[in-house]
Amino acid sequence: MCPGEAGRPEPLYVPGDELMLFYPATRNTDADYDCVAVDDAGDDWIRVSADGGDTTLRYIGDRLWKSEESLQKCEIASRRTLPGIERRLFCRTCLKGEAHSCCQARASIISFSVGQRVIVSYPARPGIVSGQFDGHIISVRGHVLKVYFQYSDKTEDAVFLAKLETDDYVDLDYDVPCSVSPDLAGN
Repeated sequence: MCPGEAGRPEPLYVPGDELMLFYPATRNTDADYDCVAVDDAGDDWIRVSADGGDTTLRYIGDRLWKSEESLQKCEIASRRTLPGIERRLFCRTCLKGEAHSCCQARASIISFSVGQRVIVSYPARPGIVSGQFDGHIISVRGHVLKVYFQYSDKTEDAVFLAKLETDDYVDLDYDVPCSVSPDLAGN
């Protein structure tokens, strides 16, 4: 049995993580986003702070979290760990670290290598800019690639992409599907 079937995640977030929370529309409110920083985290809770103060989010299942103060439900649309902070890679199927035993997440051999230039394509999703982005691979571990991007505005980013059994990829930082192809033009 995959450990994720129990319905509770291991502590996935660490103090210093920057999260974008997505609050779906309800009868009384419009959909909204909020950028927060993780102050502390446990097995099924995260204490976060933003300009509006601190709140504790409790995991309630199916990727949903609930604010203890406002009782609003939200999803974590994106996660950014600042440089110098130790982060954990985790399987989105079983919510365990890299040494998980979830057979659904095992992948075939990755055909990319460190230093190779790639194009990563993202579909439209809430909180995600869709399109194709040029990057290069800075590490390969098992079925996970780490890809570095430098954008035209001189900002930088690095994301972890996991190859699934279906040969599709998923961005572990933003929890969205993506595709990875070699940059044949070598830009």
